[in-house]
Amino acid sequence: MFGKMGLSGTNPIVFALIREATAGPLLLMLAYALERKKSFESISMRQDMLPFFISGLCLYGSNLTYILGLKFSNSTTASVWQPAQPLFITCMAIYFKLEKPTILKFMGIAVAAAGCLFVSLWNSESKDDDAKNELLGNVLFFLQGLCCAGFWVGQKPLLKKFPPITVIGVSDIIACVLMTCTALLINNTSVLLDFICEDCGSFGWVVNKSSWWAIAYWIFGGSILAYLLQTWGNKSIDASVIGIYTVVQPIVAVIASTFIIALSSAPHWDLRGLSEADIGAVAIVIGLSIVLYDNRRSQTANKEDSCSETANMLPSLSQDLVEDHSLLLPAQASTH
Repeated sequence: MFGKMGLSGTNPIVFALIREATAGPLLLMLAYALERKKSFESISMRQDMLPFFISGLCLYGSNLTYILGLKFSNSTTASVWQPAQPLFITCMAIYFKLEKPTILKFMGIAVAAAGCLFVSLWNSESKDDDAKNELLGNVLFFLQGLCCAGFWVGQKPLLKKFPPITVIGVSDIIACVLMTCTALLINNTSVLLDFICEDCGSFGWVVNKSSWWAIAYWIFGGSILAYLLQTWGNKSIDASVIGIYTVVQPIVAVIASTFIIALSSAPHWDLRGLSEADIGAVAIVIGLSIVLYDNRRSQTANKEDSCSETANMLPSLSQDLVEDHSLLLPAQASTH
């Protein structure tokens, strides 16, 4: 919602660059201050830089494809693709054997996704004049879902070794470097600039005054606060649970739109307030509850399995100790 409102007359690449160039250094400085150099000194160039680069690459790809998707398509299409992210994340986590497939998990995703689609598509127009290239927009949102899944799943090995703020800080800096290279390439290539930003007037570095408040929201709300909290959560819970929370975004968008409509004058940037569509929030909450229940049940089962394995090891360990002790006694007797 805020991204679409701030992209009018602004190069989406520069929009994303300002976001990364501000959020990345701030997160890295905050991580450096809180961790007192400890986590940075433990980074191994040989073992850790590749996982960090993959995490930063996926973050860069997610932000780039999403902002371009909004530019070429519309917010309705973005909302339709939102329910696919939990599926991408869950399937990728299962493929890399980080999670186990369960019927309840996929059932919860399906219920929540249905509610998300209902909220997003109810009263939505079939034709949107702001959609410049709907096919390209859908391709970009598909790629955004894959990059987002790679980002959250790829964090898992890093979060076992480093604090969440260090992981997101280093990843954001890598994304910032990649976004800077992309902005330089596009803004110095007239064909690419005209294709990506027709309303930029052949100069891609201009940012409209009306876009700055949207950029500020993306920096402090969408990058620093949201990514930091999600990364902290990703350290303790399954990646699929992080993914299922993305379907809550339409509910949050409606609540935020209602406040903006109440505080602004018409036409309120064509935002939609509360309507009959919001009944779909019930399905979102039910689906989210199912996934959370399945996650809690899996964690409890894993703890019980680990406890039973430990209990089974104790008799054999005790027997080994007795045998070792019995072998030592004759040896000690012979020495005497």
